[in-house]
Amino acid sequence: MTPQIKIAAEKHRRCLCRAGLLVLIVSVLSIINIPAAGAQQSVSETTEDFTVFSVKNIAGLGIPIGTRADVFSLGAGTFVLGGYSMSFYPPLSFNAGAGYQFAPIKAEDSVSMMYGGAGVGLQYLLGESFAAGGWVNGGYGYGLLNSDAAISGGAPYGMAGLFASYFFNPQLSLSLEGNYRYFQGLYQDVQVGVGVSYFFNFKRIKAVDFAPPVMDPVYPLLQRWYTNNPVGSVPIRNVEEKPIEEVTVTMQIPEFTEEPREAKVPSRLNVGAQADALLFADFAELGLEVTEPKTVEAQIEVSYKYGSFTRRQEYEDEVELTILPGRSIRWDDMRKISLLVTENDPPIAGAMVSLEDELMPAACNEIDPFLMKAMGLYLTMAEGGYRLDEESESPFRSFISNPDGLDTVQLPYQTVERGKGDSAELSALFASAAAAAGFEPYFLVLPEAGMIPVLRVSQAGEESREEL
Repeated sequence: MTPQIKIAAEKHRRCLCRAGLLVLIVSVLSIINIPAAGAQQSVSETTEDFTVFSVKNIAGLGIPIGTRADVFSLGAGTFVLGGYSMSFYPPLSFNAGAGYQFAPIKAEDSVSMMYGGAGVGLQYLLGESFAAGGWVNGGYGYGLLNSDAAISGGAPYGMAGLFASYFFNPQLSLSLEGNYRYFQGLYQDVQVGVGVSYFFNFKRIKAVDFAPPVMDPVYPLLQRWYTNNPVGSVPIRNVEEKPIEEVTVTMQIPEFTEEPREAKVPSRLNVGAQADALLFADFAELGLEVTEPKTVEAQIEVSYKYGSFTRRQEYEDEVELTILPGRSIRWDDMRKISLLVTENDPPIAGAMVSLEDELMPAACNEIDPFLMKAMGLYLTMAEGGYRLDEESESPFRSFISNPDGLDTVQLPYQTVERGKGDSAELSALFASAAAAAGFEPYFLVLPEAGMIPVLRVSQAGEESREEL
């Protein structure tokens, strides 16, 4: 080997070492401000707003392509790219960057290229912690022969890249990068590498302030009640800089509901405005035989339109509901008695099948048929021996003056089995039988007597309903 070749090889080795060291230093500097581990937060909570300013460092291998593949061999380089998000569309950013590429020449020499330029980029969220996007960048590059710095020159360049990122937390992400680079008249390659991004001045998007939810106990006996009546409420307030539209609040109880249910809330909130979102739930089977209270967790989420894009935000703290024992009820709303009317239960429906044959003799054809049915129902109850349970531990009339007390009731089929019940339970049984016979039952609540079922036997229409 001639002295000239030995000198060129030594220069080549030193340049390669310097290039590797430079790539390592820039990569370390780009992640020097890693945020504390306690700052964990899912990317989804930031919605589509990423940050005001970010810096990414890409370190990778350059694979020459085209005619340059005959001249250059595998090289290494780094590229630092800064991005500034556009307020009118946060996924879009303006970028500017500078890089260094060490490109070995097959003729035992190498070229160092420094370049810088500007462009635009896009980044979109994919699930809780992933994002993907792309960017383009163009500018001017300068290259020199490492064995003879006098041999140098400049040329425009253009590059484009695609990436897929994983967020460790809202300020730090790691990405896989694939870039195409073209230096006019000098070099072109495909760079494959790894990127590290750091998001400065991270401002969590919290356009809606949640106050602590107010949740009512859930009564399994009133499962149908919750179709149209809320189980609680959560106050929300718009803390954005302008009104928010298409406001939707949902709640799901994973253990007992299959899908989230929309809350009742105004669709628009002005700046600083507050509203109570009434929370509903479509419960699956809650279980009437449960004898002990049970605590379950709920998930509350709000979505809304801000400008031209939609944001989503979850209530971060735990939301707990108490599922009460299966046959518990609170008589704060007397309409709840209607949920004890079970006209389709076999013991109820079966008792009505032979009612007309047994209790409506042909001699009474002149009497109003609905009056005859009502008389038959009364006789059925009387002959069945159903009586008021004077020894009940929680008679209904004791809750008329104490509506916040917790009562334990029996369903109509259980009253049939026991043959007795308090005034509400006997009324529910009679009303169930009446509904099975085609009546529309009503209920009267009297302080001394408790609850009494009422039937409207005349079908004269709305006038008689109002009179009743």
